[in-house]
Amino acid sequence: MRLYRASRRDLFERLDQPALRPLPAEPFVYSDWKVGARVSIDYHIELHGHYYSVPYALIHEHVDARLTVTTVEIFHRGQRVAAQSSTGRFEVMSVEARS
Repeated sequence: MRLYRASRRDLFERLDQPALRPLPAEPFVYSDWKVGARVSIDYHIELHGHYYSVPYALIHEHVDARLTVTTVEIFHRGQRVAAQSSTGRFEVMSVEARS
């Protein structure tokens, strides 16, 4: 580091270390998204070979699905309308209740 006339450690302590922040309290959760899934006539969407139900009022609508290791969440216009945990318990929310 002759150009800077300082060691790597000196540069780190002077430039980088003051900008560091602590790690978040919760770890990052990787998720895979399927955007624009169309709800079929039987009010289900298909994700990776599995079918998930949504409120019947969303038939023929487009929804987004967020898949993580532990959950599957289904969103319509940015609002969560259904969720399933890794335990298999499925929760479908009323479309009218979120308005």
